[in-house]
Amino acid sequence: MSNERRQILEMLAQGKINTDEAERLLDAMRERNAGGAEQATTVTRPRFFRVFVKGEDEQVDIRVPLQLIRAGVKLGALIPPEAQAKISGKLEEKGIQFDLSNIKPETLEELIDGLSGVSIDVKDEEETVRVFCE
Repeated sequence: MSNERRQILEMLAQGKINTDEAERLLDAMRERNAGGAEQATTVTRPRFFRVFVKGEDEQVDIRVPLQLIRAGVKLGALIPPEAQAKISGKLEEKGIQFDLSNIKPETLEELIDGLSGVSIDVKDEEETVRVFCE
């Protein structure tokens, strides 16, 4: 990760800038690093996490703004460690290995960048399931 990118993410984590400002700075940095060369295809950052399920009798289409997920991560940082431990314990009781303290804004941005080209499609005779970012 570049120093500029790290600085932008640190400013975001410290609340000095909001997520929209961070996104604009990161986009400007990417454009500058591209050297102004024209590209045949333009890569845009995903704005939504989407889950689509179509069955014989019903259909579910969930579209979650990634800004909401980013805000949730920032709010999660405000949860006291004792409460995080209780939440993790309850999740573990249900068989879910998930530690809230491991979610950091910089790792979330890397995850979102990685998800931009991922599409999971499952089709069978009865259902269609798609999970992707758009």
